[in-house]
Amino acid sequence: MSKQTCTVCGASKALSLFAKLGSGRRRRQCKACINARARERYAHSSSARESAKDNARRWKLNNRFVCNARARNRIARRMGLVADHGPRDILAAVYHWSGRCAYCSELLGRDYTVDHVIPSTAGGDTVPANLVPACRQCNSSKGALPLSEWWRPTRAQLDTLTNYVADARGASAELLHEIAKCRPTQEK
Repeated sequence: MSKQTCTVCGASKALSLFAKLGSGRRRRQCKACINARARERYAHSSSARESAKDNARRWKLNNRFVCNARARNRIARRMGLVADHGPRDILAAVYHWSGRCAYCSELLGRDYTVDHVIPSTAGGDTVPANLVPACRQCNSSKGALPLSEWWRPTRAQLDTLTNYVADARGASAELLHEIAKCRPTQEK
């Protein structure tokens, strides 16, 4: 096992205790010394703590797609479900639906939601094929109901959803079967 000497504490330690840099190199200070200096710096400086909190808050506001995708994936993993999507998948879904709700075709604003076609409480995975953009009203009224019990689409809406799910990453036979159970309304 290779060792390296820390330039701060002078101790000879295993390489795994030194942070990696690019191209296989390691930092000259061990992780313990780096962490101790950071704790010391933040312990005495309330402005540094506040600045770090402000930066984190600002980042979350500017990157809400990333934060929301991470939160959905984290919840799905806790439930033992497949969690495999990112913010680009959600943006692609919104683009596919032309910025409209997948269920009622209402134009979505910035406060749209992402709905699981098969609810996660019923075992629906958090994969792009099972996620569609929805307005708050549709997502709230659907809740954890199966799609076939809640939605009465037109033939065109049903075809659009079927084609989207069939083409999206993570499509499953169970998901397509759930959509096929929806009975379209008669168009006049």
